[in-house]
Amino acid sequence: MKTLQTKLTKLFQVPLLVVQLLAAWCVAILVICLWLLATHFFSVNVITAFGLTWPSVLHATWSGCKLLFWYGAFSLIPWQWSLVIPVMWNLASLTGAGLQLVLALLQGNLAVAVLRLAFILGLGVAAFYLALLARKTQLAIPFSVNRAYFRRWWQGLAVNISLNWRWLAGGWALYVLSLAIFNPGHLF
Repeated sequence: MKTLQTKLTKLFQVPLLVVQLLAAWCVAILVICLWLLATHFFSVNVITAFGLTWPSVLHATWSGCKLLFWYGAFSLIPWQWSLVIPVMWNLASLTGAGLQLVLALLQGNLAVAVLRLAFILGLGVAAFYLALLARKTQLAIPFSVNRAYFRRWWQGLAVNISLNWRWLAGGWALYVLSLAIFNPGHLF
């Protein structure tokens, strides 16, 4: 665990406190999910029916675009703690999806478990590379009050996208596709 924290600290160039805060957040979300599961154990509703429809694809694509937008917007803020907000949101989603994966496995529903695993992998890879992209963009353009900040930000973002686009696109596509399969199909 210590080596993972050290690797993440070096990769994202953040203090160890940030990584420990995010790990504590995951534990807190897991405890809340388990408490909710324990208090409502007999009324757990795990998705058993799923399908791919045009409205569900539109909704999932819209959700995926919002994911891209929020990381891009937070990369504009030249402060390392700003990225904690979208990362915490995605870690909460991943923790909840992990618990749903365990429930699907306990119920013996292999198809739902495989799709839930695809969702976790897609969101995890997309969120990791989006956070990395946003943090590298923050580091590439030191903040200075002048008119060229947005142009430098855009150039830094373009360079970082060109370095990580394959993993980012693959994770994003897997996230959107698996979300579309689980989604009821409402656009908003």
